[in-house]
Amino acid sequence: MKRIVYYTLFQLLLLSACYTLFTDINDSLIVGKWIGVYTVVVVMILYNILAYKNPFTSAESLYRLFAVSMLIINIVVSVHCLLQLTAILPNNTTFPATAGFDNPAGVAATLTSTYPFVFLLYKTNAKNNLFAGILFALNILILFLIESRSGLLSLTAVYVCYIVLSVKSPKKRFLFGILTLLTISIAVFVLFQRKTASTVGRSIILKTCFEMIKDAPLFGYGPNGFAANYMMYQAEYLKQLSGTNIQLLADNINHPLCEYAIITVNYGLVGLAVILTLCFSLCCYLYKQKGVIYKTTLLVLCGIMVLSMFSYPFRYPITLISILTLLLLVVLEKLDLSKASVIITPKTLFSIKCIVLIAVIATLFSFIPWFTAQTRWYKLSTSLDNTTAESKHLTEYEALLSSLGRSEYFLYNYAVELHYAGYDDNADRIMHLCEAKRRDYNTTLLRGDIYDKLNNFQKADSCYKLCSDMCPARFIPLYNRFNLYKQRQDSTMMKQIGNEILNKPIKVSSKEVRSIRLKIRQEMLGL
Repeated sequence: MKRIVYYTLFQLLLLSACYTLFTDINDSLIVGKWIGVYTVVVVMILYNILAYKNPFTSAESLYRLFAVSMLIINIVVSVHCLLQLTAILPNNTTFPATAGFDNPAGVAATLTSTYPFVFLLYKTNAKNNLFAGILFALNILILFLIESRSGLLSLTAVYVCYIVLSVKSPKKRFLFGILTLLTISIAVFVLFQRKTASTVGRSIILKTCFEMIKDAPLFGYGPNGFAANYMMYQAEYLKQLSGTNIQLLADNINHPLCEYAIITVNYGLVGLAVILTLCFSLCCYLYKQKGVIYKTTLLVLCGIMVLSMFSYPFRYPITLISILTLLLLVVLEKLDLSKASVIITPKTLFSIKCIVLIAVIATLFSFIPWFTAQTRWYKLSTSLDNTTAESKHLTEYEALLSSLGRSEYFLYNYAVELHYAGYDDNADRIMHLCEAKRRDYNTTLLRGDIYDKLNNFQKADSCYKLCSDMCPARFIPLYNRFNLYKQRQDSTMMKQIGNEILNKPIKVSSKEVRSIRLKIRQEMLGL
């Protein structure tokens, strides 16, 4: 009975790592999942301490527990997507379906990370192999309906690898290997031809990343290098494409949609070489081993490596849960710790349990202040503005600075609050901290607004112009420049910018854009 309780709790907590565990923190769709990961790790440790008299159980028994849980996650996420696609469950995003994630990329990462656990059914009867095929078809259907090209590509690669590993004949294995290369090549061509605009947008990002890599090829720009520098490079790159429709495809970018690209930008070619060497060495080692744990680990690695070419799977904790747990099981399988009970005495084992339990509790308590700060930030950011409580509101933000000051999102949010409250000198101070970690369209636009309030015309105009260079399709920077020159009564520049706004192609029609163009037409009549 006790094992059933632990088993159920373990599965529920794994699911919590996929969906939002806590909703009263900012960026809950992402941060909540990392809290879920933390909880799962803690419970896994406690499970092995308390559920077994001898925690040194076999790796294969732990694998079966984990594998069944991951397959359940796969089915739950797939069904959730289907229910959203049929409007039975609500979907609060602009995408066809996202399950509990912020983006279809989360669904792709989840299905790619969990499907390889069908290897649990390896060397079993035809019914189980039929289940593997049906689950693959369901996953492919979901990825097709949510239009996740990267997910289709990675899952196809996983399934072909699964077939290759299941074939014993070397000749057939070689043929399936060739088939894998052909399948991936054709899939890349077909999938990226379906959305030419998206493909062009991706090419702009990769070309811009290449320009960044040329300036810092060996060791990159550091951990926040991409976030702090990419949009500046994009602005320069897009200037070369002035007058072309390609500019309309550029937007504010937070990730290059390629894990290898962001690794190279942040840590240079040296960092990329280290990562690729480790991955390929591990894949070669796993391929030579026999056993279900090794083969599943190989499939997960292959799937994530393919997905990393066109997406950002490591933004979603389920990816790390899958990989790290499997690597731990590989180590346990190799060491065969089930024999450790012969060596370790009951008294020593009790001491080990106590030490681990104390470490878990200490880690949990060290996590509480961060969670408390996140909760306070959420309440502040969602509360209605109240002028009578404005001073207290900002005082609480300042108090949170020591706890959350390393988060560029918190810094940006705090600067916005200071700006709207009229404390632009302090907002400028906070923005200096924020831009050291992230400098993009939003931070530059806010910086321009701050300089405008501080009556620094030259810097405000420079920021708005930079925003237009970063994202040429946006109308707000031009409209803000128009108002700047209106304050200076510069009719010549007002006409120039006004005509630019009226003649600019509209990427996505919206009420805001129509309102801006209407106001500009009215202003231009009076010039």
